[in-house]
Amino acid sequence: MKDLTIALENRLGALAEMGEALGRAGVSVEGGGVFVVNGTGVAHFLFEDGVAARKALEAAGMRVLQEREVLVQRLSQGEPGQLGKISRRMAEAGVNIEVQYSDHDNNLILVVDDLEEGRAVSEAWTKARPTETAPDSAAAQRSAEHNLRAAMAERTEAFLAGDTEKVASYMAEEYLRTDVAGNVQDKTAWLEEYCRPLATMVKSGRFRWEIYEESDIRVRILGNAAFVMGKLIMSGSGARYSEQGWIAYPGSAVPLTVRFTRVFVRRDGKWLLAALHNAALPES
Repeated sequence: MKDLTIALENRLGALAEMGEALGRAGVSVEGGGVFVVNGTGVAHFLFEDGVAARKALEAAGMRVLQEREVLVQRLSQGEPGQLGKISRRMAEAGVNIEVQYSDHDNNLILVVDDLEEGRAVSEAWTKARPTETAPDSAAAQRSAEHNLRAAMAERTEAFLAGDTEKVASYMAEEYLRTDVAGNVQDKTAWLEEYCRPLATMVKSGRFRWEIYEESDIRVRILGNAAFVMGKLIMSGSGARYSEQGWIAYPGSAVPLTVRFTRVFVRRDGKWLLAALHNAALPES
């Protein structure tokens, strides 16, 4: 989930134009609000697909000032003082809350200055209140999916940037992967044979991603396990992967389109990738 900071003119119809632009693009608002500060309109809205929302708004001539990951937390609605308690936990951990609002399922949405530390506080809070996030609660399911999608986005961002250690931190030790050729790799093999060599080339400029787009994402959460299916189109320039590993390849590789199935497990409040199966589509 992404929070977008949007600059809006303080005039009649500005908010309507924003909503209409999002509607034309088929993008739903999941929460947020608009405020006038020193005569200028500032909006903070929550989107499942921040990229699509940004494109729709910018195409309509609106300025998106920031796009940031959020923390999604479920509070006990019947217990006074919950906001103060979790805010105090954040403050004691050195985390500054910069934006706060609720989504359409009454989850607390926080934008913080230190996402990693803020997530640690949020996960500890959730772990201490297991009855408030029971899997049979629709709101808890939504919160779990928000956190899963955030973990997926962070792992993808780290992978594209060549941050192998961060990628590894989002993988279970039992991880198994089946590639489009039917080869099976465990966590160590995939990191050493695929991810780490690629990361070295990305950082040295010998490989550049040109396309890496996921779509048609479908999520199913069953307690502390989750299944994610979707479509991925990817292509890069400078090298390509073969049975011998990464080899230099002048120009751009033909885009590869795959259907993927990913299995995640939730441990200590964190979603970890445990298994992945890729199947190449005929057009590839």
